[in-house]
Amino acid sequence: MSTRRVPEGQQADADAAPVRALARQVQQLAAGVAELTARTGRAEETATQAAKAVTTISEAVRDLYDRQDSGTGDDGTAGVTPPWWLVRDPDQAAAILTDLTDWVSAVYVRYLHETDLSGCWPYHPDVVTELAALRDGWEAAYNGKHASPAAVLDWHDRWRPGTVQRVTEMLRRCSLDQHADGKGWLPVERPGGEAVDDAAAWWASTGGAETPPAPSREAAKAEQDRRRARDKARY
Repeated sequence: MSTRRVPEGQQADADAAPVRALARQVQQLAAGVAELTARTGRAEETATQAAKAVTTISEAVRDLYDRQDSGTGDDGTAGVTPPWWLVRDPDQAAAILTDLTDWVSAVYVRYLHETDLSGCWPYHPDVVTELAALRDGWEAAYNGKHASPAAVLDWHDRWRPGTVQRVTEMLRRCSLDQHADGKGWLPVERPGGEAVDDAAAWWASTGGAETPPAPSREAAKAEQDRRRARDKARY
């Protein structure tokens, strides 16, 4: 029996086939490793970006608290003035009133109907709060981060007239001389203070299902005296 002889070229190709297959596998494996490396790199980049984002957010929150404490806005301009009733530091109160007085003189009284603003307005906490809010709105409209012609027009057309109307009503028939010798001043009221105990007991025990108890004579008289004093101070 004779053995068929394979040509040398074909034998070489046959011997090289496994090598080529292995080479393809190696190439595929290398491509897979490269893709995995790229994904790992992207994951690391994403993690880095996320860490930076967390840091940025933390700094923004911390900055927000700092601005609230210092009274400045996110663009460095004046922020919201704290409620006048809550200001207890004399230096802070003086700074607020000084800045507000400058703004009132430079802006508020330039309008025709506001030129008769009574000089006693710093003695009226409600008026101080109204004017401070109007000033803050003006500052935001002209110099704030979102300043725009639309914001300015909104301030003139929407916010200023309402504030002027309320301030005018608050200072009606009042002037600086009426504050002489304590005239026109009333202590801060605590409306309903005398009725707290009775009202609390009534509501807790009946849930409003029964008629509330009548106020004591002392409480009723104190309320009448307050009303008379308030009316006298105003008129």
